[in-house]
Amino acid sequence: MSYKEIETAFKRFENPGDALEGHYSGCESVVVNDSEALRHSLLDADGVKQSFLGTNQLDQLLKGVLIGTQIKIEYVGSRKMKAGRTLKDFKVFEDVNAPLLTL
Repeated sequence: MSYKEIETAFKRFENPGDALEGHYSGCESVVVNDSEALRHSLLDADGVKQSFLGTNQLDQLLKGVLIGTQIKIEYVGSRKMKAGRTLKDFKVFEDVNAPLLTL
């Protein structure tokens, strides 16, 4: 047998244009600052598991994505809500030509 070290990374979307691509591998519930959140993950082209925290928008956009689907997530910037809060805006793309990866 031949083994390879498992690599993981945590992605923070900080600047407009920041993006992440790979095969979606699902989400799990985690606790962050005493609040429940979803941590999503995908497997990038180098085989590294990339994780990132969901937002309401990301959680909704990723809800219908099948595990193994090739996706790209792009942070497009922030916007102010009427209540004064600032929210991050994202776009999620699905590669319709890529085969579904069995994870």
